[in-house]
Amino acid sequence: MDQTYGLTAGTIARIAFSPTHLTPAISGRVSDHQWRSGIAAELAAMIGQRDARDAVAAWSADIGTVDRTVLNLIRQVRRRCPVIILSNATSRLRQDLSSLGLDDEVDVRR
Repeated sequence: MDQTYGLTAGTIARIAFSPTHLTPAISGRVSDHQWRSGIAAELAAMIGQRDARDAVAAWSADIGTVDRTVLNLIRQVRRRCPVIILSNATSRLRQDLSSLGLDDEVDVRR
């Protein structure tokens, strides 16, 4: 993604995962949208506002993939006891789980 927008490799991740941006997002002090907007604002000084917004949107589109082996293990465990996700994910966790078809695979998400 960095190369597409003329940035040095790792720039978006360096900004996104810096304590200044990430800590408020994973501690619930800012929403996922606010976190990503802050990343875009910092990138805008380097590549302009429109490209920064587009770069963050493209970077944000990858929500990962489901590891079927792990999912099968979760399903086996759920037969015996509740499965709870405790995460430092951003406020987008529920949306990402739903997009991956996992919203009904655990009993509680916090």
